[in-house]
Amino acid sequence: MSDSSSEVRLGTTEALDDAKAAIARFAEEARAVVTGMDLDLRRAWHWLDREMPAYWEGRIKRLEFELSEARNSLFRKKLQTQGTDRAGSAFVEKEEVRRLERLLEESRARLPLIRKWRVQLERELDEFHSRTRGIRDIAEGGFERPIDLLNRMANAIDAYSATTLPRRDSDPSSQAAKPETPADHTERESDA
Repeated sequence: MSDSSSEVRLGTTEALDDAKAAIARFAEEARAVVTGMDLDLRRAWHWLDREMPAYWEGRIKRLEFELSEARNSLFRKKLQTQGTDRAGSAFVEKEEVRRLERLLEESRARLPLIRKWRVQLERELDEFHSRTRGIRDIAEGGFERPIDLLNRMANAIDAYSATTLPRRDSDPSSQAAKPETPADHTERESDA
């Protein structure tokens, strides 16, 4: 039985290949996650920066038009009922004017809120990009060094496995006659 601290057991480079594959999978998944999050945030930015202001500005214009029409209708109703006993019959028109004024006021209040949210989202986007820059850089190409290191290790193991080693027999004269390969060395170790 020999001293196990001086012996090296090398098998295949399968574990290194598995590690390389795992690193490549992680890089791809990290890239996909960061890209997906970035796309979602860009969609939110576009929605808040373009779609929402356009929606509320369009709604304000529509409500202004409807309010103008409702006021005209109320004015006509007042003219029709002026001097008659039907003076209270403009109630529906008055309520419609009040309702549209309330909706218009609420809609106008939305635009400053959207601007405020847009500024806040812009800050959050900057924060997101600064916090994910490291993982983004790694996912985009930072794994070449570890993969190169694993390749060099695999090449070194393959080169070592291809060399022949002298047999460790009790007879020193038989060492020159029978060279030992690393596979023979591993077999002998498993028999012991």
